[in-house]
Amino acid sequence: HGYANKLRQLLNRLGYEEVGGAYTHPERSAIFVGDLIDRGPAIGGVLEIVSGMVHAGSARIVMGNHEFNALGFHTPDGAGGYLRSHTEKNCGQHAATLQYFERNPGAKDRALTWFYSFPLWLDLGFARVVHATWSASTIKFLGTPYLSPRGLVLAATKGTQEYEAVDTLLKGVEAELPDRTTFTDKDGNVRHEIRVRWWLKPDPKRTIAESVFPPDPTMPETPLVTTSSWQAYSPELPPVIFGHYWLPANWPIAPITPNVICVDFSAGKGGPLVAYSLDPESATEGEFTSVS
Repeated sequence: HGYANKLRQLLNRLGYEEVGGAYTHPERSAIFVGDLIDRGPAIGGVLEIVSGMVHAGSARIVMGNHEFNALGFHTPDGAGGYLRSHTEKNCGQHAATLQYFERNPGAKDRALTWFYSFPLWLDLGFARVVHATWSASTIKFLGTPYLSPRGLVLAATKGTQEYEAVDTLLKGVEAELPDRTTFTDKDGNVRHEIRVRWWLKPDPKRTIAESVFPPDPTMPETPLVTTSSWQAYSPELPPVIFGHYWLPANWPIAPITPNVICVDFSAGKGGPLVAYSLDPESATEGEFTSVS
């Protein structure tokens, strides 16, 4: 999210060195969980660092919802608008990136072209990486992890299966709340759905407060009776690492379950930037490394 100084500090702490314009490590490679852009003060710096690593072969990346949103924001819909409408809310969310593009001619085209190369998920066999939710049925439906220009149009059009699929992978699983139950989110929007702990099997005995993710103390302790459904993530499956959820500062930096790991601790809102080791037994720093 545009915090290049935190990224440099974290890479240095992990033993990466900048050589020939790219951060590299003799034994390690990095995987970024997306959302390089928007919000922060040094978006160009983050794009330069990560693209340099990817091109040098010292990093890989999956798409975040902010890269997906950017593609839609700048792609005409053929009807005089854009795939992601230029509302006040959407423009505000994208404002820092728009300012960077305006100050740097050619940067927008380079960035958008590069974003198309980001897969929606990575399955490494021994581990899996996705921005928000691992959904086997969604991945099977899409078939390919890469978006084409035509695929972007489908994924940005509400009502299509592609829209629901990409929304799940990049933004999380939402469950409808019982009738007349609503809440107001951090941006002041009244919501009728919550993002759920998608790795847990749906259970009507679980309360709304126990189901919502990230945790929210304002949620009621009433059963989550919902028409929504989703697949649980079995404890026997490989570890899945994801970001997206803006975990609060007081959330412990630890796996949520032994094979469910979130690394988003609100680095774009004053929290730490966090890395997880896919080989924790040999990581001298420990399972997690963070910088504030």
